[in-house]
This record gives sequence, structure tokens and C-alpha cells, in this order.
Amino acid sequence: MNENLTPFNISKLIYKSVIKSITKEEEKELQKWLDNETNNQFYLKILQKEEIKKTKAIYKNSNKNEVYKRITEEIEAKKKTKVIRLKYFRILKYAAILVVFLSVGLGVYFNTIKNENSISNIIVNDIKPGYQKATLVLSDGTVVDLESRTNELIVKGDDVSITNNNNVLVYDTSSEDIDNTNKIPVFNTLFVPIGGIYQVKLPDGTNVWLNSASSIKYPEKFTGTNRVVTLTGEAYFEVSKNAQHPFIVKTDYGDVTVLGTHFNISAYNDDAYFATTLLEGKVKVEETKSNQERNASLVYLNPGEQAFFGKNKVLSVIKVDAKVYSAWKEGTFYFDNETLGDILQKMSRWYNFKVSFKDDSLKTKVFKGVALKNKPLSYLLDIISETANINYEITKKEDTYEVNIF
Repeated sequence: MNENLTPFNISKLIYKSVIKSITKEEEKELQKWLDNETNNQFYLKILQKEEIKKTKAIYKNSNKNEVYKRITEEIEAKKKTKVIRLKYFRILKYAAILVVFLSVGLGVYFNTIKNENSISNIIVNDIKPGYQKATLVLSDGTVVDLESRTNELIVKGDDVSITNNNNVLVYDTSSEDIDNTNKIPVFNTLFVPIGGIYQVKLPDGTNVWLNSASSIKYPEKFTGTNRVVTLTGEAYFEVSKNAQHPFIVKTDYGDVTVLGTHFNISAYNDDAYFATTLLEGKVKVEETKSNQERNASLVYLNPGEQAFFGKNKVLSVIKVDAKVYSAWKEGTFYFDNETLGDILQKMSRWYNFKVSFKDDSLKTKVFKGVALKNKPLSYLLDIISETANINYEITKKEDTYEVNIF
């Protein structure tokens, strides 16, 4: 570590970054520290601490001189009785002190410090919605946090440049023509965490919206006969037309082949189903070999149809309102006769919570309605509570939220 990047100095830079008062020179120093992936993950964890967000609001009501005096007295007292050995604990301690000194009164600070052995569930009023965030892993293993690299050139190469432009990851190539040679492609992977959403424009011009808790692997430049990507989770595709080079989406459940079309795929590993919904064009859906339990394992879809593979292990086609299944990318959750269990499963990926039911029969209650994704979780839960004999409680233990349904 640079000798100037002591735990206290790091925490100071982190705090200045949070309140957006960091200078360019200081930002360079912080970035040196963040180049280490472990440091970067720790930094993101600090940013998620709700104390930082809450305390800034009451800054003007604080007596900062008195706060500083009492905190330093407390620190000196602690030094006599306890030695802190962990580097990251020291950083977090200093960061907390800076937040207190610059933002809040002493009472708030000491009320947030808890002994690990006395952690308990805290009832909270709400959970905030997710937002646009993602991580890009380049072919050489470089990890890029796109949330901190907005409107920046990520990669500049001979064949391709990658830009993060207004929360859209854009791949620009010298030509969108497909390389027909058997040149080995170089792959990138885009990861969207729980509580996130992101858009990527692939090198062939195809646009992909990636939902929460999802990832997509794709080449920096398409080569060969087919344009192949691999999806885990959920994504909406607007595929650039190219009849000579079919576009194929591979999932653990099955493959979807298109020439140029708009469709949605939901293929979460923790869901009990796989679904491909077509809005425009025509697609072919084929089960993976590991899922094939019958001869007819291939179907074609027309607009307004959905290929569904559920618990019965049979690939079937049903008529649906296709726009319902892509509403999530427009900032809306639309539920069409879905069970409460399935609804909360989807919500948990956006709001980042675990769910428990006092009575398992509550999971099977069916609902239909619309909810806005930019609203806090209570907005949706209140709608459900008002339309059915259901109550809820949101609790928090450390950094984990849980929604209890009863």
C-alpha cells in the first residue's frame, strides 16, 4: 500500500467520494487503492451502509466541535482496552468517525455500533428500489465497475472500443459485419447484481437489457456462422437482422435461435420454469439435451406466443400478452394472475430481500396488477395487503433484509 494511503486517509477519501467533494488528485489516489478488487468490494460495501445516507440529512443540526471532542475521548479510552488488528476494520472505524464528525451527532454514531454477539432483527419501514448498476469482466479478467465509470471509454482496441455511455455499454467495431473466419472470439461477461438493471449494445448492433441477478457472456466481435451469447437470468433482446448469421441465446434450459426479432427470455436457475416470449419476428426454441425427455423438443414461436418449460419438463407453447413480459425494462412490474410466492421472488431480485411465510398457503394466493419499479417496496406490499387479508413486516439483520408475510 502507498504510505500515504493509511486507513485514516483512505476513509477520508471514501467519505469525500460519497459527498462528492473529492478533488481530482484525491480521486486518483482513491482509484489506486480501488484497483485492488478486494479493496473495491470493500468500498462498495461501505457505500451500501445506510448510516451514511441517513446521517447526511441532519448535518446542519449537529454541533461538530462537541461531536469531535467526545469522539476523540471515546477513541482514547478504547485504545487502552482494545487493540484493533484487522486492516479493514480500522478503515471502517475511521470512515464511521468521519461520517459522524462531518454529518451527525454522537448519539447516532454510538447507537449504530453493536457488539457482534448482540445482533438482532430490527424492524424497518421500507426497502428502496434498485437502480442501474453492473460489472463488466473483460477477456483478460479485468473487472470494471460500471457504476463508477459512467460516460467513459472502457477499452480502446484495434478492432473494438467499449464505452459506458449514459448507463448503456456500447461496443463499437470498425464494421458490424460478421467475421466469417474461424478466428477464436474474445469473450466479455456482463454481470448485473440483485437490485440492478443494465443495457448493452453488442458489436452487431443488437440491444440487450439485462435484469437483476443476471449475466450475459458474448464476444467482443462476432465470428463464424452464428452469433452466440450465453444467458443466465433474464434479458430482453432486440436483435439486429442478419439472415446469414442466426443469433443464438444459450441457457441452461434451452437455446433460442433468431434472425432478427424482439423477445424476452427468463432463465433464472432458482426459478421452476424457463420462458421465451416473442414480441416481434419469429424464433426457434430448443431444449438442451440434458432437459430432453421426449422426441418433440423444438418449437417455433409467432408474436404473442410464449415457449414455456416448467415442472412437468415439457416444452409447450401458450398465447400471452407479450408486452407484460418485457414491462420490467420500461420500469414497470406487471403481474398477470401470478402467485404471491412468484411475485415476491421477482421482487427480491430488485429490492434485495429474503422472504418468509408464516403460512405456506399464502404463497399460492393469486394477484393481478401493476407496480412501478422506482417505488419503495412498501408501495407494492401495501397494494397486496389492501386487496387481500395479508400483513407484512420488514426486518433487517446486519445488511440483510427479510420480508415476513403473515
